[in-house]
Amino acid sequence: MFVAERNGAVVGTFVLYLLPNMTRNGRPAAILENIVVDDALRRQGIGRAMLEHARELAQAAGCYKLSLTSNATRTAAHEFYLRCGMVQHGVSFRYELGGER
Repeated sequence: MFVAERNGAVVGTFVLYLLPNMTRNGRPAAILENIVVDDALRRQGIGRAMLEHARELAQAAGCYKLSLTSNATRTAAHEFYLRCGMVQHGVSFRYELGGER
């Protein structure tokens, strides 16, 4: 888990998972989760800086990809990811495994 700070206050977070992989010549995959920037501080480059840091960490770890999933209704977030240079790829499926904790 990573946090972005400004003046000692947490203004953003993300989680980066580095996952072992049996394909792609054994290169790991990186998965990005829980990317959040304080509502009052959005559009100030914090999210872009967090994505860039995650990408640098994934590249340094030898990952063949860095990916994330996003709720289909979050179109503003999707536009942000595209502006940051990500490309839309595939379709996501999941099992719901119980209630929130």
